[in-house]
Amino acid sequence: MAEVFISYKSEDRGVATLLASALTNYGLTVWYDVGLGADEDYYKLIQSELEKANVVIALWSSRSFDSRWVVGEA
Repeated sequence: MAEVFISYKSEDRGVATLLASALTNYGLTVWYDVGLGADEDYYKLIQSELEKANVVIALWSSRSFDSRWVVGEA
């Protein structure tokens, strides 16, 4: 279980990775969808991680605002 869930648009992955690294350096556990396999059930996995996280961070950008996934996760 991760303490922090990061929601972002794939085009913003660089920013999500920087944020995840910074939070990890502060001792927090972080989950974001890097490394998901093609055979995984994204919806179930994301839902499970959202429910377990203490904090959800939605990275808002002009791209993410148009993403149904980011809006739904937020």
